[in-house]
Amino acid sequence: MDVTAGGVRHGMADLWGVIAGPLWAYWWLLMTGLGSLCTSLYSTVRNRTAPLKLWLGVGLACIFLALVLALRDEYRELSALKGDAVKALSLDFRIDNRNNQKILTVESKGRSIDDLEIYAASFDLDPTALQKRRLRYTISKYGGPLRKIPRVASRVAVDLADILKLSSFPPEPGPEPNQLAPAYRLNYCLRMTFLDAISKERLVHYEITSAVKGPSFVDRSAETAVAGGSMEFWDFFLGVAPQLKAKCRRVFEDQIREYN
Repeated sequence: MDVTAGGVRHGMADLWGVIAGPLWAYWWLLMTGLGSLCTSLYSTVRNRTAPLKLWLGVGLACIFLALVLALRDEYRELSALKGDAVKALSLDFRIDNRNNQKILTVESKGRSIDDLEIYAASFDLDPTALQKRRLRYTISKYGGPLRKIPRVASRVAVDLADILKLSSFPPEPGPEPNQLAPAYRLNYCLRMTFLDAISKERLVHYEITSAVKGPSFVDRSAETAVAGGSMEFWDFFLGVAPQLKAKCRRVFEDQIREYN
């Protein structure tokens, strides 16, 4: 243990650095306390002893209360971080297409994540190529994050209709018989970046979904599958999403680690 004068000064500086932020959250108490102390000092200088004890007591009480509240907040924050530190990073990203909606849910089953930002790119698939089980598309990249969420401690839900252009189910049919509906041609790649609350590493995750509030051609889960079509056709469509995700990563020029 460093018991030299320099070591003590360094330790006090570290302590002040820890509590300065939480303490400033109670600036109004500090100002009240300092104002009361100044009033008591003024009374002393002016030889007005009657309110001296009152103002001195109020000032010291306010400053003491601000310190207690700041230390309490810091203890709670450290306790939460300590609890998070022993948990693994375990996230579940899900898009629920039921009930003519499209809800993105991000659930943290382990430690928290910070600074979640949602970006998007759109892929307009060529219907003629799709009929031949080929993948051709035009791509558009949206500028800036469409939604920012400071922290996900347990679960957060985002209605994608609030940030993306979506069609109701069933969508309007294509211009020709057997043509893929325009809303099914358009698919979104959701790019989600976030910080591990403990390691502070920034990670990225991608999800693909169609522009329809309902069943999606790129998702064949029990909740969202679209009936019809041969197994070979479905197998082709199930391979579309990984290709679009890979393209999305290149479009955004992501160098950070992907969370899957």
